[in-house]
Amino acid sequence: MKKKDDIEYEVRYHTTDLEKDGHKIIHVAQNRFGESVMIYRLMYGDGMDDINIHLRVKVISKDGVKVPDSNVHVHVENKHMNIADIKIEGERVNRD
Repeated sequence: MKKKDDIEYEVRYHTTDLEKDGHKIIHVAQNRFGESVMIYRLMYGDGMDDINIHLRVKVISKDGVKVPDSNVHVHVENKHMNIADIKIEGERVNRD
């Protein structure tokens, strides 16, 4: 963490960092553990961003950023969305 126990600062820092790389913040909310959960979309600018959607989830607690970020891959074809993969690792498996 850049500033100890300052979750709001860390959320702002990561928001700025992601947006400067062209990615989009979808939503930030607090979970029942007092952590901030940031959902963001990776944008590649390769012409496939409307077909292959890559979402990530960053969890920020007073102890820092939980790693790795969870991944969701969605494929859009003929106005239908198919979840291609959901990957959650580490201590966040089976958490609400």
